[in-house]
Amino acid sequence: MSDSHKSSRFPQGDDRRVAHEETERQTKRLIDRFKTNPQSIFDRYFWLDTDLDYKGGSSLSYYETFKDVLPEGTKLLKDYIEEVLKARWGDAVFADFGGVGSNIAKAFTPGFFKRSFGVALFDERFRPSTEWRTEEMRAADAALNHTVIEGDLRDPDLYEHLRKELQGEKLDLLIERMGKGLEFSPTDTRTVGALLQTWYDLVREDGLMLIQIPIHFNIFIKAWVEEVQKETGGTLEIRYAIGDSDAGTDAQSVLLIHKQPGAPEKLPMLTATEVEELIQHDRKK
Repeated sequence: MSDSHKSSRFPQGDDRRVAHEETERQTKRLIDRFKTNPQSIFDRYFWLDTDLDYKGGSSLSYYETFKDVLPEGTKLLKDYIEEVLKARWGDAVFADFGGVGSNIAKAFTPGFFKRSFGVALFDERFRPSTEWRTEEMRAADAALNHTVIEGDLRDPDLYEHLRKELQGEKLDLLIERMGKGLEFSPTDTRTVGALLQTWYDLVREDGLMLIQIPIHFNIFIKAWVEEVQKETGGTLEIRYAIGDSDAGTDAQSVLLIHKQPGAPEKLPMLTATEVEELIQHDRKK
């Protein structure tokens, strides 16, 4: 890989603005394509409203994505989450960022979560080929008190909408696993850091975050986790796994963050100098 190509992986200044504008254009094209031909979404994406734990089929479950950051011996993501959040039984709230989250909501013990959200560019379940099931799916969501919010995770207005829906509450569980959709994620470290901080702010004390990180950012993960552990004195349980692919059968890069009592209000971040040093080190490989 050439030096110039590696440098362009993490745009700054005017390059960052240009990269953002291009990402916005790509996102708009995707939404327009889906509205014109809803079935076309399946030509590009395969992880659509997938299961929390493996039930067979071609889609990778959330357990399979996050298993490498779960405690040794964990067999079901459902059991791990319900154990960590057991003090919130009946009052807990979760959000799936990047997916409609309906199958996740169905996976938990009835009554464990009082409310849940799916946050996605669009709800791919409702298209002409499934029109005959529309009312059934809407009724199932309503029975679970599950709401799907359509919007772009880079858009500040989306988070204002979510906060209004939460009515002053915070999330007990935030899951983000966008798979191939990460192709539209920001490519500069400052924007990604700000986005991660926004998500962290939405989670209550003793809450959980399960986050997929674009492999594009693999060079920063270890150093950032070490910085967080050093600065937070153990009030944040944070685990990471480095993957090889954003989608498909290869492992993904993921984080588990348990926001334990006494955790800081803000996530520590690498300095601009530390980021540049890691980029320079990677460039020499």
